[in-house]
Amino acid sequence: MRKMILSFTFAGLLLGSISNLGAAHEGQIHLNLNGTNVDDASVHMMPNNRIYGSVEAFARHYNASFEWKEATKTLTLNGKTVTDKYGAAHVVKGVVTAPIRALAETLGEDHFAIGWDEAKTTVNVSILPAGVKPLDGGYVVPQMGEHWADPKNLPLGPIFGIHNGKLVFLEYMPDKELNKTVKDIPGTGGVPIPSSVDHADIDWNPNGHPGFLVPHYDIHLYFIPRSEQDLIGK
Repeated sequence: MRKMILSFTFAGLLLGSISNLGAAHEGQIHLNLNGTNVDDASVHMMPNNRIYGSVEAFARHYNASFEWKEATKTLTLNGKTVTDKYGAAHVVKGVVTAPIRALAETLGEDHFAIGWDEAKTTVNVSILPAGVKPLDGGYVVPQMGEHWADPKNLPLGPIFGIHNGKLVFLEYMPDKELNKTVKDIPGTGGVPIPSSVDHADIDWNPNGHPGFLVPHYDIHLYFIPRSEQDLIGK
């Protein structure tokens, strides 16, 4: 981690400016959840420029349950009512669909990220563990992205790398004084991550860096190729 200053911004405020994902886009739209491309043929854009997706596909990826009441047109996700402020849920060819942002807010509350990748025509959503917040006001570190973490798990981590709503890496920062085996590191349980790591970097910081001024290692497990990583922050 090249820069870590412990100032926090709630995700709902940080991401509130992203109101119309994929505005004015025509053609197929894709969905990426926590760094994994999800096959969802029902993704579509409504006239209000809101992007909808399959509630079942979204819930399945996050091991959540949902209930759709056709008579009242109400939708719940893990027992929570899905807001209709971004548009009402509706059925398309037998598939219950809802605004992706509304689904992300319902499950992610204040610990999710969302973004639009115009080049890949993809909506990115990352739902992280409760308590995880963007560090340093969501500053984008070149070739890395934003760093998100739960303060109680620092400095060891895990630290989640997010770029444009997409989970791009997982980081740990063991210092040389750790000198022990650590198992079942808290903070990652239940969070879906990509099934494969593209590459890993281990950086030795003999003098530490801002936010962690002791000698330590930065261990990054990247879920994206180096070519995509190099474009972050440019």
